[in-house]
Amino acid sequence: MADPPAGGPEPPPTNTQETQASFSVEDFQPRVSIDAGQIIGKRTRNGEAYTPAEGTGRITTREVWKLIDNLKDIIHRQTTLIESTKADLEEVKHDQNVLREQNDRLHKEVRALRAQIETSPQPSPPRTWAAIAASGTSDPQPSLQRPEKDRNCVRISTQRLSVDPRDNKSREGNSFGRYLSTDSANTYIRSAPLSAPPTQDTQVAGISTTKTGYLVRFKDLGSAEAARNNTK
Repeated sequence: MADPPAGGPEPPPTNTQETQASFSVEDFQPRVSIDAGQIIGKRTRNGEAYTPAEGTGRITTREVWKLIDNLKDIIHRQTTLIESTKADLEEVKHDQNVLREQNDRLHKEVRALRAQIETSPQPSPPRTWAAIAASGTSDPQPSLQRPEKDRNCVRISTQRLSVDPRDNKSREGNSFGRYLSTDSANTYIRSAPLSAPPTQDTQVAGISTTKTGYLVRFKDLGSAEAARNNTK
């Protein structure tokens, strides 16, 4: 066969020609160019320090998958930590709301109790004119709340001097107590307001007996209030 002209393309090989070529395993592995400084200090899933297998700056596919698994583990741990922190914050917020509601209820109860105390009626002061009628015995029993029909009435409690009304005959005539006759009781009770200047103008309409003393009914509310409120 004649040689091809100089400078021309080489003819394709024929069946009689053999091509000599050599290949290695590394030629079939993927080549990824990664800076070695980026992977120094990495750790695998087992916690071992990761170093490239060769000092050429190239890593294999197996080593890349190890890095990916390691990053997945880190992301999973961080996600778990974030979710746990969120749950703790929600619990703290719920406890704060419960405490705020309890505090508001306590404030309302305190205000209600204070208003109840401020609006409660005060006990009536001692009634000197009734003490005069009872000759130094106990004061009339105070009544904080009275029906409308009893506002003109005042009760007088007296000491129990005699059990049997018939024994009143043996007592001194100037003593005042229970079981007096109607005339004697009227005389004592009607004359008692006249002995104190603030009650001299009061008008008594009637007198009746009770288990503990007498019930004095005045003609008008003004007379009853004057007798009830007089302390001098």
